[in-house]
Amino acid sequence: MQINMVNGTTSFTICPTIAELMHKYGVDDENCLVTKYHNVKNEKVAKLEKVKYIYLAYDAETALTNGKLWHEAEFLTMNTPHLIITLSKKPQKFFKRQGFNTYYLPMGYDDLMFKKQKVKKDMHICFAGTFDEERASMFYYRQVIIKELIKMLNSNNGNGLFTNFVKYRRVHDMYASSLMGLNDVIEGLNMRCYEIPVSGCLMMVNDVIRKHKFPLKHKKHMYVYKGVTDLVDTVKYYCENPQLAIEMGKKAQEIMLKYPISKNVKKMVKDCL
Repeated sequence: MQINMVNGTTSFTICPTIAELMHKYGVDDENCLVTKYHNVKNEKVAKLEKVKYIYLAYDAETALTNGKLWHEAEFLTMNTPHLIITLSKKPQKFFKRQGFNTYYLPMGYDDLMFKKQKVKKDMHICFAGTFDEERASMFYYRQVIIKELIKMLNSNNGNGLFTNFVKYRRVHDMYASSLMGLNDVIEGLNMRCYEIPVSGCLMMVNDVIRKHKFPLKHKKHMYVYKGVTDLVDTVKYYCENPQLAIEMGKKAQEIMLKYPISKNVKKMVKDCL
């Protein structure tokens, strides 16, 4: 049996989609700044002073980065926006305590980017995520998982295709051509929770996801692993029984197609903008 794996890092770039949707639903360009969290200080202060709405791409992982939120809060106080939008409740609570008007935007798959497609499943498992030095300790478990999967590849005459960067537009193609997609939830739901299943790929995710309300069910639409050994054994099982993984991926895709992020953005604009 030959097991192949593709691995790469991605940039959290759902910001352009959020911006486009906000403009579509009536927020004009002059009053809307959509940016990733670490780009806030790089924007021109002149523009920030007249910004009415600001979107910060704070997901659960970026929210855990030490010191980041405090620095942003201090900076934003000088250029107070009308609204700070977050993708995770933890940073929302933080900014709310600092006196900012906040809105929690539930995640969903990027329906401006994603197109349903039929492609050959020529890879067994893939992972697209972060391995940056700044948050190395946070992602230590992620690195352990990848190393164990590589050992399995080598013992099964497999190949690992590793890339430095996978452009966001290629993420869905990468998942769609893979039997399984690896995900490890650090604290809250991340974009992979939506990107993997909507691409028709079986999501292998750690049990932190059980703490959250999520439409997919264990062993029916996704597999929730309990540890590294469980994950590696299960990956081998689905590699030997690919049709089971394909069927689960299809069921998950049909459910996830009901959760486009445009639906959530439209409600947000109606509620508070």
